[in-house]
Amino acid sequence: MRKISDAETLVKNESEARRGRRISSSTTSSSTPFGELCSSSALSPSSDAQVSLSVAQNGHASFTTSRPKPGQASAIRASALPALKEMAVHGDRERICDSRAHGKQPPPPPPPRASLWKRFLQVTGGITLVTLASGGALYYVAQKDRTPGPQLPHDPTKKTLVVLGSGWGATSLLNSLDTVDYNVIVISPKNYFLFTPLLPSVAVGTLSPRSILQPTRYVTRHKKRQVTVIEASATDVDPFTKTVTFADTSEIQGLVSTTTIPYDYLVFAVGAEVQTFNIPGVREHACFMKELEDAEKMQRRFLDCLESAAFPGQTVDEVKRLLHMVVVGGGPTGVELRWVNTFLRPPIR
Repeated sequence: MRKISDAETLVKNESEARRGRRISSSTTSSSTPFGELCSSSALSPSSDAQVSLSVAQNGHASFTTSRPKPGQASAIRASALPALKEMAVHGDRERICDSRAHGKQPPPPPPPRASLWKRFLQVTGGITLVTLASGGALYYVAQKDRTPGPQLPHDPTKKTLVVLGSGWGATSLLNSLDTVDYNVIVISPKNYFLFTPLLPSVAVGTLSPRSILQPTRYVTRHKKRQVTVIEASATDVDPFTKTVTFADTSEIQGLVSTTTIPYDYLVFAVGAEVQTFNIPGVREHACFMKELEDAEKMQRRFLDCLESAAFPGQTVDEVKRLLHMVVVGGGPTGVELRWVNTFLRPPIR
């Protein structure tokens, strides 16, 4: 009996050795990236292959698969999970995929496109809202400019500030002055501010005189406290008694045309006269370009020369004399005035 049992043991060991050689011969080894490993069927739930994983330094996974014995598939699948976690720890997170997925997920459906009619209504509504908002803002600004609101009256406890003139210096002062602290009085022979750089355009007929004027009362109307504007010419200033005397020099005058008022502060902004450099005949015969009357006078005299040259019976020499014009100075005023010939050429033709 002992010999029979020893023989059976020998046969059993020999059969197990043959089975081991068949299993080892069918074993395969390969190295593949981890993304391909996950997409293969070696880690799928339906697979019965045993997988052993190791992480290389270049980020690839080396694995060896072999056909397990029956009943060991669940143990093999459970042993693969720690290897996946180990690869995630080693920095290969972006290559990890679902080991149980058999294919790629379908792309999400595209969002529905709006109809052309709906888009047209949206654009039209946006344009309408912008137009209404812009129109409302412009209307508000225009109404506020026309009706700036009530002003504070003159306060006897405040000091009086008298401004002589209505030119560049006086207008700049009025625009930046806080009238709450003063009682302001403006005295000037002209009740408007003149934009002098555009005087040549008025002389040649490009602009109308009204377009380069701004009333002084328009500036003072937008101040917090009332500002008194007097159209008169200052004739005397007494710095000791702090009084200023002015007179009405307009064509139509009333019973009172001269008066004197006191002041605490006096701003002298009357401007300067045109410099003739003592050249004989300039003041008597030349047309200056200082005031609005100068531009209107130059335009009027030039048109009179044209009409006189067109009078019947004029000689050629007289026509040349009447149409001869000299511009002294090559500054902005002189350059602007030289275009009077170009401006009048189309109407003459």
